[in-house]
Amino acid sequence: MGKMQKTCSFLGRFFLGAFFIMSAINKIINWEEAQNKFLAALNDWNSYLNKFESLQPIFSSLIPWITTIIIVIIACEFLGGLLLILGIRARLGAFLILIFFIPTTIIFHAFWLSMGIEKTIELSTFLKNIAIMGGLLYVLAFGSK
Repeated sequence: MGKMQKTCSFLGRFFLGAFFIMSAINKIINWEEAQNKFLAALNDWNSYLNKFESLQPIFSSLIPWITTIIIVIIACEFLGGLLLILGIRARLGAFLILIFFIPTTIIFHAFWLSMGIEKTIELSTFLKNIAIMGGLLYVLAFGSK
């Protein structure tokens, strides 16, 4: 691999990894806000699923587990980001991030449930997350080469 490819590979992994490490740190620093956002998202989904009684218990059952879920998310973000940056087991790092990032994107950025300017913001964030997932899938496929 040439010098330019190595540099671009490192910078790509660095930017992806730094994003998730900062996100993990932000959740730790603003713990209560993270819990409140998670609870609000679950409540939004619960109200949306009122029409589908068989699906509603799924989100209701997650409420007692909010603290544990956030701890797992923080661990995946931090460890995954660190592995990406270091290029050590970068595929594992990308996988750790993807296993929480896919459902998180669907739960927190459900633009199809929003209206007006909020819909535009959520759609933009959803698409940004899809693009990030593309980068993570690339690392998952090719590692830190």
